[in-house]
Amino acid sequence: MSNKKSNHKVPTNSSINGLKQVRKRVVSHISDALTGNDAVLLEALPATGKSRGLVKAIEQTGEAVTVFTQRGRKEQYAQYKQWCDAAGLSCKVIPSADETCPTFQGDYGEDQQRRVQKLRNAGGTPRRIHRHVDPPCKTEGDCPYENALDFTPADYDVLVGHPTHAYVKRYLENRIPVYDEFPAGAYLEKIPDTPSAITDFLGSHNLPYQDFHDLLNGRTDPARRRKALRKLSSTQLMDEKGLFQEQSPAVHKLAGLCVLTLLEGEDLGNGWEQAILGKWKVGVYDQGNADIYILNPPDLPETILGLDGTPTESMWNIALGLYDRRQRRLNPRTVLNKRERREYITEIQNIRIIPTTTHVRPYSGVNTNPKRDAALLHEVEMSTDGDVGVISSRQGIDDVKSELDSFGNWKSTHFGNLIGSNNLGNVETGVILGSTHYGDEFVKRWGALAGESIKSNGKQGLKKSYGEFGDEILRHMREHRVLQALFRFGRMGTPTTVYVDTAAMPNWIPVEANPRDTNITPWKSAETRFDILTHLQKQSQASTGKISKKVGCSSQYVRDVLNGYAKKGIVEKRERPHEPGGAIIWVDQSSDAINPYGEVVLPDHRKATRYSKLRPYSNTKERVGNSPPPSLGSLRKKREQKKMGEAQKRMRRWSRQNEMERWYWS
Repeated sequence: MSNKKSNHKVPTNSSINGLKQVRKRVVSHISDALTGNDAVLLEALPATGKSRGLVKAIEQTGEAVTVFTQRGRKEQYAQYKQWCDAAGLSCKVIPSADETCPTFQGDYGEDQQRRVQKLRNAGGTPRRIHRHVDPPCKTEGDCPYENALDFTPADYDVLVGHPTHAYVKRYLENRIPVYDEFPAGAYLEKIPDTPSAITDFLGSHNLPYQDFHDLLNGRTDPARRRKALRKLSSTQLMDEKGLFQEQSPAVHKLAGLCVLTLLEGEDLGNGWEQAILGKWKVGVYDQGNADIYILNPPDLPETILGLDGTPTESMWNIALGLYDRRQRRLNPRTVLNKRERREYITEIQNIRIIPTTTHVRPYSGVNTNPKRDAALLHEVEMSTDGDVGVISSRQGIDDVKSELDSFGNWKSTHFGNLIGSNNLGNVETGVILGSTHYGDEFVKRWGALAGESIKSNGKQGLKKSYGEFGDEILRHMREHRVLQALFRFGRMGTPTTVYVDTAAMPNWIPVEANPRDTNITPWKSAETRFDILTHLQKQSQASTGKISKKVGCSSQYVRDVLNGYAKKGIVEKRERPHEPGGAIIWVDQSSDAINPYGEVVLPDHRKATRYSKLRPYSNTKERVGNSPPPSLGSLRKKREQKKMGEAQKRMRRWSRQNEMERWYWS
């Protein structure tokens, strides 16, 4: 495909007039949120410039801001620093022990590294760990991490750090916290080895239970429960100091809250319990796995801003401890309405979305389909003149790489590495394989945090439902993840085609083909047909009888198969010379171009007038005529010509490729 930017303009009846206007609107919304006295959740689709727009809004409003993001520190944090420097804003990246402390980095050996990491996993903060255990990085003076912490936040317009830095009050004092993308599990902690943590806490605090199992079975005894609650009311339930005791150190900082979760828990009737643990804290207990999760969000100021390309409002409120505080919930706002979002995809980002299946195809664990994926990827690669980008689960990527003879000129990433990723931004043909599903327990866990009893209806695919609240969580982990994947390709406004091999897309997404027109059949499911074509290719021409005898199937089946391929131009049906009476011979035409992984027919693009933008990053507009999608046949010819290299072969295949083109578009 061409690397030139599209030279179409947005229709005159459109309310958005190019990417520059969209990004100005983003800055305006962010500025309003920063200067208001409200908690705001702003929806701005990917590639609308949320992060850079935030810096511009800070420049315009003069507000002091702390940005929290979970993206890759070095890439994203350095980008914020660069933008701030260009805008004349002072910016400080909050230090991380993993990047500045030699002990955490393993410079003093794996044993020392495991020692400090174990304490952190038990709830200890790196700063307190340095204060109490004297790691080897302090033998020659202060640790570089401690030195880096010695700064005054008020000296900086912008602080940038991880969401867990919000626990430090001085990073929020007289500043507005801004969350760049969903903080997910930043404040939700799964307690490692819950039974051991609880047993340790019970033994060290003289509670009327011997161990985890005694607590679990005896918590229904009113007298024992009252005695335990009285004891807990005068006990420090979040005891970080206990981690550093020389004798019998605590197993986990939050073990006391785990005990309270079991004592106060309300059975939701779906294998989960929920307990309100005090100010914004919630504990949930997974009865089936004996796991406890503690939600412990920081104390945030009145003005909060959340930025998200695909927000789920209820999950944001839960994560920040605002779900039950009805006077304090995030106020949802959106940059683009539903019609504008469609225009943004098709007219400004210039993305053509080609669905290739009517099934959800959840990829979780080992549940993948590498043979189907290989057939689709090979067909897409042969139909484009450039790199192909692939997004799937981590296992899906590994499996299809193993299935293919070579991974070609492809770039890939997995669903868990999408937010803020631009490594596929210059790829103009993309394929999304499958969708994400973290399992029923993921949905139940987030429901339990809100006190909702979530149950699956037991159905599969698009008919699967967890009820009104649970379906919001389902869309978050499935449809929203696919939507994020769509925007990873061709982020420079160049014409981009994305083949989506899952039906898990938001229903407002504009598509340009009917997925029912797609056929993807791995040869494993059609081995005999593949054997027929392979034999004909080797022989160049053969009779029905010879093929039938060689392959081991009936002559009628051979005729049916080859008649079908004759209509598609793959083989030619000729009468035998000097043998009247209807005797025929089959002649190979294009079977060397047959997909070696399966039989694939991709759907037609819809024939429609296309509009886009001449220069997405400027105000220049120009109207041109229609912009039909690139001809699949012409792209296939270009690919074949480049691979053959010899002029005679190119001429010999010219007519055959035309036949293939007519077949694909028939």
